[in-house]
Amino acid sequence: MKKIILRLTFVLAVSAAVLLFSGCTKENESKRSENTINFARFTQQERKDYINDFLWENYGFRGEISEVKQKPINFFRLEDNYFATVRADGKDLISVWVSDKGEIFDTFFLQGMQPEFEEFFSAYIANRIPKFKISVSTDLYEIPEEKPENIKDLKEMLKDRSYQTCLRVFVDDGSLINEQLLEELKQELSFCSAIVYIYICDDLENLDMETYIDNPPDYDIFT
Repeated sequence: MKKIILRLTFVLAVSAAVLLFSGCTKENESKRSENTINFARFTQQERKDYINDFLWENYGFRGEISEVKQKPINFFRLEDNYFATVRADGKDLISVWVSDKGEIFDTFFLQGMQPEFEEFFSAYIANRIPKFKISVSTDLYEIPEEKPENIKDLKEMLKDRSYQTCLRVFVDDGSLINEQLLEELKQELSFCSAIVYIYICDDLENLDMETYIDNPPDYDIFT
């Protein structure tokens, strides 16, 4: 009789442990399910809120988010990641990519690099034009092959055609600009994807670049 009771007790204990483990497993699976993001099922507003929450948590600001969507590769296929741009006060346009699982890659890191880009490209312009002012804006049109934190050299970085650079060069001596100079600049900058706009201005020392940006340039180069 004692053996039967002991066996029954053992069976009940094992059953209780199995039920407890099963309950914990289901609870953990439920938690994992709750934490799994299916970005494709988000509404437009949820996608924008998700991006703004990320920007706030990581960089301390929110912005105006464009439509968040997958860009077409061709007539039959869309890109894997969702894409949007962000406008925020005091910042250049920021590009954002979001995977189906909610992983985000953004171009905020480029904001602090603009002075480096200006110094880098000024060296190339100075080889051809002795006196000028420059404004440089670099952006990404797709996620780069190499992670930004691994970049050691700006020139190597810009060889990746994912990066697109716009250079606005201001000069006050139009006689310096000719077809030969434009071709030489084009060749020197051929390692990267760039647009060079050249503006002839009256007063280089008291230049207000913003007054020229919305106007067509006097010369342009595409590399």
